[in-house]
Amino acid sequence: MKLRWMSALAGVMLSSAALAKVTVTFEGVYTSLSTLEACAPAELNCVGRTTALETPIAFLQTFSFEYGVSPGQLPFFFSTWQFTDASGRLADRTSASQRYANYLSPSASDSQVPALPVSVVDPVDRSQAELEVNTVALRRRMAMTWSDTGETFTGGETFALLSNAAWFNADGSWSADSLSVGMPELPAFPSTPANVDDLESNAYFLDLMQRLGGCSNCLSVSVGREYALADGRQGYTSVSGMGRIVSITDTASAVPEPSSYALMLAGVAAIVVAARRRKAGAALKS
Repeated sequence: MKLRWMSALAGVMLSSAALAKVTVTFEGVYTSLSTLEACAPAELNCVGRTTALETPIAFLQTFSFEYGVSPGQLPFFFSTWQFTDASGRLADRTSASQRYANYLSPSASDSQVPALPVSVVDPVDRSQAELEVNTVALRRRMAMTWSDTGETFTGGETFALLSNAAWFNADGSWSADSLSVGMPELPAFPSTPANVDDLESNAYFLDLMQRLGGCSNCLSVSVGREYALADGRQGYTSVSGMGRIVSITDTASAVPEPSSYALMLAGVAAIVVAARRRKAGAALKS
């Protein structure tokens, strides 16, 4: 009885929406094929080759991820450094990246990597391998300024959607399937080092993708498989091309607010106290 009450209370407390699930649908055409046969890194001719596909391959895919709406935004990760341009003038580069999803899962069902549309051989045995599935939705902003004047001369913004499923064996061999969706170039935006970490992250991130909806070649997409053998030889097969975003859906997911956690813990504590009192009363009567 007590477990049922606690489960019911937890269910009520977990009903507050604090996450949003975003599903991005995109389409396009794969136009090139990249390959590298099992090759030792030390070999001088260990170089992959990229060729145009004889017949472009159309694709229609989706990618889903969750990001936090409450209790707060995910933090940015900053990096700054100086570089010298061709004339010898110093410039400062500031960038900030923010991950909306970044999790590991041991379940193959969490992978969002589609099947390769070309024939590929995987020489790695996956039957006894340990699986790790990683999903990332990443936003990045960048601004560059002249060191002597502080004047901003360029800025950019981009995003990436990544899914990777990797199988690791005890002998050091591994095999991985991956999907990468992003922007081929950084479009300009009004930015300075002071606002490169714009915290209007959720709406801004979605708006950035929405702006690409009508652009047929503003999305770069690649899907592939790579591997490494126990003796160090490596190889890969991947196809890549251009596409566009067809739709973006944003729906709420049910997870607890911090206040809900507090209420849930208080309710559980009350149940425990009441149970102890009943147990003590029963002991006295006996």
